[in-house]
Amino acid sequence: MSALKEASRPSRFDSLEKVALQQTGFSTEPFTKNIDHKRKVAVLVQKFGHGSGFFITQQGHILTNAHLVGDGLRTRIVTANKEKSLVAEVLRVDRSRDVALLRLEDIPEDLEIVTLPLRTDWPDVGEDVYALGAPKDYRILQDTVTKGIVSAHRRDMRFEGVRQNFIQADVEIHKGSDGGALIDKNGNIVAMAVGSKTAPEDIAMGLNYFIPIEEVLEALDIRIGSKARD
Repeated sequence: MSALKEASRPSRFDSLEKVALQQTGFSTEPFTKNIDHKRKVAVLVQKFGHGSGFFITQQGHILTNAHLVGDGLRTRIVTANKEKSLVAEVLRVDRSRDVALLRLEDIPEDLEIVTLPLRTDWPDVGEDVYALGAPKDYRILQDTVTKGIVSAHRRDMRFEGVRQNFIQADVEIHKGSDGGALIDKNGNIVAMAVGSKTAPEDIAMGLNYFIPIEEVLEALDIRIGSKARD
């Protein structure tokens, strides 16, 4: 289907739909165990160039960065082990935090959707973390995993004119990995990548910033379990 026809189609989903994540607890299994399965949580977002995202529900809800979807109603998604792209609708966007909620319009019968638990408390400084994303030249490097540690908690930091909270980590990420998941050593998602940024003068350059997952959920009105909106 052409981009023009996609843009002209009416919205299939309600942008105010309740999104409640049902999880009973956190994972205690090392992330590196059965990693080939777990990395299927990641998706490639194709709109302006490409970036990353990750599944959060079996109904095809995906989190990513707002700048990757622009002002459009829909975007294209490539999942693990899939040659063909799928269409996802943009449900909600918070540009001040650069986060967006997507949902696949149709889920192929043979598509395995993998989700990981979301950990809403901040990982400790010095804790091992993994970044999962789809850097440039994704046909070769799709779902690349890199390892590092949490370097600092940056609370109320002025960033692009707005005071925001970030988890700072030395895990290496590449262009195209924006919107990807930051995962703790036990396979719980703790944050979303916003890329390598030029830091203030008192912060070393070359480190990367991640939006705490709790703040991503809050910005997009997503609740866990009984906290779902009435």
